[in-house]
Amino acid sequence: MRYDHFATARDRDVKTQHEIIIDAPRDAVWQAFATGADVAVIDEITEQRKPDFLAGTAVIRGGRAIVVGHFADHGDSATRVTVYANRFFKGVAKLTSVVRGDALKKDIDQKLDRLKLAIETERS
Repeated sequence: MRYDHFATARDRDVKTQHEIIIDAPRDAVWQAFATGADVAVIDEITEQRKPDFLAGTAVIRGGRAIVVGHFADHGDSATRVTVYANRFFKGVAKLTSVVRGDALKKDIDQKLDRLKLAIETERS
């Protein structure tokens, strides 16, 4: 899994990018990403284009984040999932945004790891 993490100096918006390959067809990964009880990455879906795209919000430590997932075929019935998550801070919270950004990264990474494990275990 690869991720990028940065906080802008001006307004301390925290944006993360995550990428994971899951050994399952795109439709199955999309469905689990959106609705898989304990493994759903998005808690409230605001936009969807099955099986390519999902957007919505997710509960993370310290608040909520906007999460966007893109799904692409990766050959041999595998799916590449790219997730972008944005968390915005105001007021005093800006001072701790880098630490909270690490929490955002960790939360999304853990959700994607659980998603991958659940899907691949179910298929084996």
